[in-house]
Amino acid sequence: MFDYIKDTILENKILIIIFIIFIIIRSLIFPFYSIEGASMDYTLEHGEKVIGTNYFEIDRFDIVIMDVPELDKYYIKRIIGLPGDRIEYKNDELYINNELVTEPYLETKKEEWKQFTEDLIIEKVPDDEYFVLGDNRRNSKDSRDMGTIPKKNILSEALLIYWPLNKVNLIK
Repeated sequence: MFDYIKDTILENKILIIIFIIFIIIRSLIFPFYSIEGASMDYTLEHGEKVIGTNYFEIDRFDIVIMDVPELDKYYIKRIIGLPGDRIEYKNDELYINNELVTEPYLETKKEEWKQFTEDLIIEKVPDDEYFVLGDNRRNSKDSRDMGTIPKKNILSEALLIYWPLNKVNLIK
């Protein structure tokens, strides 16, 4: 009987250690986020759940989770402009540093609207800051409203949709 209790305690300790390791990895390396709102339609939709990573390099067109302390919220947006970039939208086309850049992730949503992204010019994205936009340009609070986002406010890169199960997929 004593051996059974001893074995049960040992098994529970192992399970508790595994659980603690899982919680640490989940919160420090691979955090979970919920999508709220329609600003990233159709790339990410309201109610979907994603896994991010806290260890990443910020690259153009990455989808990132950012902290907006003024609004006490997390937002998920796409990186459009890197530090030093000149960003221009003219006639619904993106120009980065005066070169036309395609945005294939917008094609489905663009079909719904005559003009999808209003014309704008950002002469220079400040050092250590990023210009971000939602994929649903007509329904997104982003750098057009909030200004550029400091690097320190970019918390995670979105990697994978894990919920609902029929939409499990890597995020592009």
